[in-house]
Amino acid sequence: MNKLVYNHEIKMIVTDLDGTLLYDGSTLTDRTRQVLELADVMGVLVVVATGRSVCQLPEAVLDTKGIRYIITSNGAVMIDLRENKKIMRSMIRHSDALRVLELINQLELPHRFEINVEDHIYSEKHFLEHIDEIERDQNLRDGYDPHLIPIADAKAFLQDGCKDVEKFNIFFRTVEERNQGIMILKQYPFLSISYSLEKNIEVNDCRADKGSAVGFLANSLNIGREHIVGFGDGTNDGPLLEAAGLAVATANAAEEVKKIADYVTLSNREDGVAAVLEQLICTDR
Repeated sequence: MNKLVYNHEIKMIVTDLDGTLLYDGSTLTDRTRQVLELADVMGVLVVVATGRSVCQLPEAVLDTKGIRYIITSNGAVMIDLRENKKIMRSMIRHSDALRVLELINQLELPHRFEINVEDHIYSEKHFLEHIDEIERDQNLRDGYDPHLIPIADAKAFLQDGCKDVEKFNIFFRTVEERNQGIMILKQYPFLSISYSLEKNIEVNDCRADKGSAVGFLANSLNIGREHIVGFGDGTNDGPLLEAAGLAVATANAAEEVKKIADYVTLSNREDGVAAVLEQLICTDR
């Protein structure tokens, strides 16, 4: 890995979780934890930006003292961990959420979907009861999310209490089917469409993405873009990287992410985030 030189003071670090900061689905290495905590001690703000809902956040992240803010559901919600409060929400309004549900049901492709609402994730019972039949990918079956809460009918669930939605997560059997779904959903300007896995689509409100959330926080704290370093690996990290003065992709990142990055670091399983931060904040201060 080539030495990284960046001629601006780093005031904010923003990093994705899966495939970027986390070694696997739930752990941080000691090296990564230590450099994040050191950054905090040195006055650098540490922010996590993830597609996960609050209920999916691993203890390793919540217990790391250096992490102040968490952006969840691809930018739909921002939480100040130290104040224990939400400071921003960009939700799919109830009426639009019902329209999205109609669109999902009209896709006429083999799929299952999840709904992020009020920091939890819901899925219709029939998907959960027949996951082995619906999901061909053994890895996805084995990685079945234990946080999912079963509901009988998604439409009735959303109508009860006129619920707004953080995010819809739709899973497909093939990349081709996913791409068809993307083409259909991208026709609707009130939606933001991205993906973090090979065969999923993540649907948010058009105002919600990781970059918009980073911009909101930076503006509120009077931190210029040039003082932000961002890390990511998936296409839903694109807006995050574009909001940063220094955009860093991990070696395992999607090719389209590497193309917009200023620098490619080691993979998430090689402490790629820590390797960059050690060069930027541990030697120059």
